[in-house]
Amino acid sequence: MRMLIKKAALEQQKRLTYHLPKSRFPNKQLRQSLVKVKLPEYILDMGPVLKGFTERSTLEITNAGQIPVSFQADLSALQDTGFSVDLGLIKSLPPSHSVAFEVHFESAHQPPRDVDVLLPIEVTNGPTSHIRLCATVLAPSLELSKNTLQFSDILVGQCQVETIRLYNRFQAPCKWSIKPVLKKDQHKYVTPALRQKQRAPEDEPCPFEVMPSQGTLDPQRWQNLQIWFTPKEERSYKNELKLNMCGSSNHLKLHLSGRGLEPRLEFSPPALNMGWVLVDSDGVEATAVVKNPCSFPIEFYSLDFEEVKILRMALGSENQKSFLMPPRAVGGTLLPKVLEDYGAQKRLKAEQAELKTMAKAKVRAEAEAEDKGKAAPGQKNSEGLAVSVLTVVPAGSPFRTP
Repeated sequence: MRMLIKKAALEQQKRLTYHLPKSRFPNKQLRQSLVKVKLPEYILDMGPVLKGFTERSTLEITNAGQIPVSFQADLSALQDTGFSVDLGLIKSLPPSHSVAFEVHFESAHQPPRDVDVLLPIEVTNGPTSHIRLCATVLAPSLELSKNTLQFSDILVGQCQVETIRLYNRFQAPCKWSIKPVLKKDQHKYVTPALRQKQRAPEDEPCPFEVMPSQGTLDPQRWQNLQIWFTPKEERSYKNELKLNMCGSSNHLKLHLSGRGLEPRLEFSPPALNMGWVLVDSDGVEATAVVKNPCSFPIEFYSLDFEEVKILRMALGSENQKSFLMPPRAVGGTLLPKVLEDYGAQKRLKAEQAELKTMAKAKVRAEAEAEDKGKAAPGQKNSEGLAVSVLTVVPAGSPFRTP
């Protein structure tokens, strides 16, 4: 800066026809020309700023000259740019002294773009310095590997899992969340009976679930999302999931569809009337035909079968409403893991029952020992103390009471 001012002064000095060589300061014309010298800019780059966030930075201005200086910032240049500076008029800053101030950039009302503004620092009787303030407003944006998922037909009670990938290709982390979109009621004009039968859209459980359903994705990274489809009844499902990004009004949509199938059996006749039966007779027999009207095989059994008891005692089934395991083929056996858990549960219950029996036996034995240990006449009690016995003898008896 000194070199630039010196160079400009020498050039101006050559053009002047009048100059006072004995004066300490140059004349007024020379001073005015030096004030107009263009100095190099200082640059403050805030870098990428997510829309809706505020960045702050602290700057210092130092008086590197030999005389006190006064200056102020032209804040009108920052209007509608998102930048703000808390720097007022500074009067007579001594040499080698500094003043600190903060620069704020608020991106909430700025569109995604590069912001570049020049802030003048006007020095009294001196050249104007400039600070170039820069920032890049980024609207968070993520990408999905798929926008549509079509699940295959599955049975009610089963679950199908598909995996998609979420990408963040920008230079800033992005906080996201995903949730179902509530469907609007398309049956505007219906009868009261039908309206009462229909379920409200907000009360209808969504058969699609995303794991995880929220998080923060770092720049240039990706994350797998698992979509679970668990139909609750036999019908076709079409749902839409909306992925929201913090700091952005834009969102992504994931269209999901699938169909649930429910096993059904038809009995012919639907009811059996066995009639009157004599006591202690051989009984009567009746035949019922069971038909499977579905396009897939169905296995049915009594609730008293051992396999049902095993499933009820399986790991997690007592603490959770449902748990997942690979589907079992019709007529197949249960998974080894389930059988192992069932065996462990049975052994644990047997050990607990044995410990309980032993505890009861111990208490009973202690009670019997206490009853037997009660002191008899002329014997010692359980604490080993002699028991005194008083004998009452009728008057005139040759024996005297001890």
